[in-house]
Amino acid sequence: MNPIKPHKLLCVVAHPDDECFAFGGALALAADAGIGTSVLCLTDGQAATNRGVATSAAELGAMRRAEFATSCKVLGITHHELLDYQDAQLEFANFSEAAAKIVERIRRFQPDIVLTFGGDGGMNTHPDHIMVSSFTTAAF
Repeated sequence: MNPIKPHKLLCVVAHPDDECFAFGGALALAADAGIGTSVLCLTDGQAATNRGVATSAAELGAMRRAEFATSCKVLGITHHELLDYQDAQLEFANFSEAAAKIVERIRRFQPDIVLTFGGDGGMNTHPDHIMVSSFTTAAF
């Protein structure tokens, strides 16, 4: 008996780089298996402490948006989208609005699997990761 193969996977993350450090292996394996993969990122990571050569928050955000797009390409992601929530401020975002935006993407993409952080926020218990987990769980 062959298990039913999922056709689409949606991964919801807080920051550019979460897709590769937290979920990169799973996303790459899914893409290699022919599963359509989509990543929804809520912030552009402007509050990161590692700022590279960026001299302003806006410049850092633009740099991280570009890195996110490149990372998704390397991982074989079918579709990626970055929303405009403030980095390090997701705990103050309107919960219903954020969950509704994720619901919209779930309805549009119609994934068989939704992947996000655990309720504890993952390895570093980042508040933004905890909120993304909560928003995504409510949306699902």
